[in-house]
Amino acid sequence: MVAFQAVRQNGCPGCCNFSCRLTPTPTPEFDAEGRPVFNTNDRFLLVVETSVGQSVLHAGSQGVMVGDDVDDITHSSGRPSLQLLASMDLGNGSSQVCDGSPVNPPGGVPGFAPPIIDCDDPDLTPAQQLACQSQESEVTDALVDVACRFAFVTSEGNACTKNPFGDFAFLADNTTRQYCFQIPTDSQLPAGETVLKVQARDGAGFLGPASEIVIRVP
Repeated sequence: MVAFQAVRQNGCPGCCNFSCRLTPTPTPEFDAEGRPVFNTNDRFLLVVETSVGQSVLHAGSQGVMVGDDVDDITHSSGRPSLQLLASMDLGNGSSQVCDGSPVNPPGGVPGFAPPIIDCDDPDLTPAQQLACQSQESEVTDALVDVACRFAFVTSEGNACTKNPFGDFAFLADNTTRQYCFQIPTDSQLPAGETVLKVQARDGAGFLGPASEIVIRVP
């Protein structure tokens, strides 16, 4: 299971104060494809939460911030445990990997629309096969570039989000891992709609189901 959500910078999806605990949470908005829509013109948090995967193991931490350092990627694919792609550039769209992690200078992330070439097509020409290799490499770099900006926690007491009583807590029920990225100015999204797609890999290497949200910037 993957729970994927954008919330305000203070970590509150709705009310996070005891005095307004009875205030109804705003009705969520969805686009024509059923994806949650988050409207913003300010900084915000991207939050991914997971439960155990296909192997009954927790989601991994490869490529994300654990404490003060980015955890090494040891999977044969070279891709991180948290895999997120945006349909539009984040910030300046810099192709330099991890130039916006907490331990590196600021920089953006390239956006990726759906692949132009279907790399699973058995009838690809040699030129198309080379193009696929380049395409796969660029996607891998973007996945690594995004993942190293997320902080990884395993307990609700260290969550970046809060419950209606103002206590630190995960957003979803039954999730056991949280990945959190505070979108800074150098990674801000362009005006219009950006689709974000995320998957997480468990400790045995299995990728879980994908989840998508839409960020709408006026």
